[in-house]
Amino acid sequence: MGVDSFKIEGRMKSPFYVATVVSVYRRIIDRAWADPAFTVPEEWAAELEKVSHRHYTTAFYKGGTGPEDQNYGSSSYTRHYDFAGVVRSCDPETGVAEIEQRNKIVQGDEIEVIQPGTEALYFTQRAEAMVDEEGEPVLETPHPKMVYRMKMRQPVQPMAIIRKKR
Repeated sequence: MGVDSFKIEGRMKSPFYVATVVSVYRRIIDRAWADPAFTVPEEWAAELEKVSHRHYTTAFYKGGTGPEDQNYGSSSYTRHYDFAGVVRSCDPETGVAEIEQRNKIVQGDEIEVIQPGTEALYFTQRAEAMVDEEGEPVLETPHPKMVYRMKMRQPVQPMAIIRKKR
């Protein structure tokens, strides 16, 4: 393709945005180097739809831009998922994670957990049995940067990111 480098726009973006985009691009680059005939799986492309973004285009990939490469109607962002929290720690014996809230979670919400170094892009689970820092049960996490604990269905590592569909 003649590309020597590319830049991921991440200035003023959340850790959720950067982690998601870098993870997908890293996977694509690694697979493309190993197999030039590789086609990006739909699941990977769908990951990029989960971060806040403007309308995607092929831009100069096909040689030039056309009217479909400009969004004349709006400059607003598309956002289908919220960055809900960051894992601070997880007890390997109990599977209970300490999480710092970024957006409200309500008991019963389906969440997705993204973490580096795993084959799967993410895993899902329901938010259940949450407790605050004092160990008191909570049904939701309404306060910015609130720290709470919740049992995870599989091991998570510090800095894993929690997201939920809007």
